[in-house]
Amino acid sequence: MVVYGYTPVPEAEWLNKTIDIDTGCVFGGKLTALRYPERELVEVKAKKVYAESKKPLVPETNNLSAQHENDDIIDIKDVSGKRHIKTKYNETITIREEHKKD
Repeated sequence: MVVYGYTPVPEAEWLNKTIDIDTGCVFGGKLTALRYPERELVEVKAKKVYAESKKPLVPETNNLSAQHENDDIIDIKDVSGKRHIKTKYNETITIREEHKKD
């Protein structure tokens, strides 16, 4: 499970065992927290707009969240399995595949 923020979305929602809980409180949205291990979302509406967003929090063109709009950018095959990463210092780092629980 991955819980992250910094990319405001209108609603927190699960996608492939990840969830973005940044629901734009500073832009007049909500402050969202995730209770763990219950996986329960707790939300409180912002009292006011503290800063103006450069982009609208709720997209006007469709009903998809930013996470769903970009669903095809990353594929699980891109980040799973053993990987070798070459760094700018001419070293190679090996990332081994983690043992997964079903």
